[in-house]
Amino acid sequence: MTNWATFDQRLIAKRPSIVTGFLELLRRNTVSQNPDGVRAGGEWLAALMKSRGLDARVLETGGGPAVFGERRVPGAARTVLIYCHYDTKPAPAAAWFQPSPFEPVFRTLGDADDATAVSFERLAEEDLLDWRVYARGASDDKGPIWSHLEALALMDELGLPPAVNVKFIFDGEEEIGSPCFGPSRAWPPPTARRSSKGSRTAWSRPPRRSESSWPAFPSTCPLSSATWA
Repeated sequence: MTNWATFDQRLIAKRPSIVTGFLELLRRNTVSQNPDGVRAGGEWLAALMKSRGLDARVLETGGGPAVFGERRVPGAARTVLIYCHYDTKPAPAAAWFQPSPFEPVFRTLGDADDATAVSFERLAEEDLLDWRVYARGASDDKGPIWSHLEALALMDELGLPPAVNVKFIFDGEEEIGSPCFGPSRAWPPPTARRSSKGSRTAWSRPPRRSESSWPAFPSTCPLSSATWA
């Protein structure tokens, strides 16, 4: 039986290092309308995932690149596919109560947005649960990305292998409606999700517009002939 109490204890011990890594992700300007920053962020994520033993790579979409990674488990009959996005909405500095939306700061739970901010270096390890991090993309959607990756890393460290194959797909343009991620594409990849009998399951969704304007990415994306496994 899996000992999740050990997992929780190790999680508490590693919380400072987990937060330190999360701040590095938050410092990357991956605003959808910043294609160079989005690409750099995607490449950073793929490299990090590779360093943790995942089979990971950047996927060209014709717009903001996606990042794909997987852990195949011998004998696993099922696959969990986790979708998140690493691009963010614009972050005009004047709208933020801190020097930069890409330099994370902390405020205690319940504080107003304009309450005095504290840097991570000034926080005591035992008080981390009482603080919240403020930065563009902290909750939408870099927090979930980091939570999933750290959970898997901690399972690896404790010798708790997943019972299923695990695959990640991180979108690089969700905040502008995924104009190149969604159209003309059957999801998930052919090897990403299968029924217990091995038959392929696919789904697709149309592009959608968000309140953000379209960026300088092409509105027609060369996806129909692309494949990934």
